[in-house]
Formats: sequence, structure tokens, C-alpha cells
Amino acid sequence: MGKYKESIGIWKHTIGDITHELTPEEDDNYKFLMAKDEAQKKNDGSLLHRRVGELYFNMVLRAYPSLDELDQKELKNWIGVNINKIVEDFLVAFRWTTAEDLAKVKKNLNSPKETTE
Repeated sequence: MGKYKESIGIWKHTIGDITHELTPEEDDNYKFLMAKDEAQKKNDGSLLHRRVGELYFNMVLRAYPSLDELDQKELKNWIGVNINKIVEDFLVAFRWTTAEDLAKVKKNLNSPKETTE
């Protein structure tokens, strides 16, 4: 393994009992960026989730090319159920944010808003 591949490493992504060992490639980050930009331009958060789900599915297939049709269908369902977590994990894995910053944002979103009347 070359020095650049070593610096990227393998993304061991775990949700529940499922772990995928994924090796990011150059186009993965670009596809994520395009999905993010497209969703922002269209002001459609569901578009980001859909595109990230497709990207994640393709990354898993690249890592596990022997998945049969049934496993692929179940993978798509699993991605759909876990898409919010997958998007958050993508943000951290692709270095768009840190886990700490993401936790702060989530905490601020979940805290009650003060009203000034």
C-alpha cells in the first residue's frame, strides 16, 4: 500500500451490528460535494440524503462486489433506515466537519429556544 493510500485508510463504518470496511476513492469526495451543492441550490435536504444513499450503496458494492440481488435490496433498505446517521458519518469521514462540531450543532438544535417577549 502506498503512502497516500495509507493516509486515507479504510473507513470502518458501523451502525448497529453492521460494519462496512470502505476505501474512499477520489471521486467519492467529489460526488459528496456535488450532492451537497445540488441540495443547497435546490433547497432540498431530501436530495442530499438520496444522493448520499446512492454514493454509500456504490461504495459498499465496490467493497463487496459479490453481494447478491437480495443482499443489495436489503442494503438499500438498511441505508434508507439509517440515512441520517450515514450522512452525519460522511460529513466526519470526508473531513467536512469534526465529530465534536457535529455534536455541538445537534445539541443546539435539540435545546429549547428562548423567547424574548
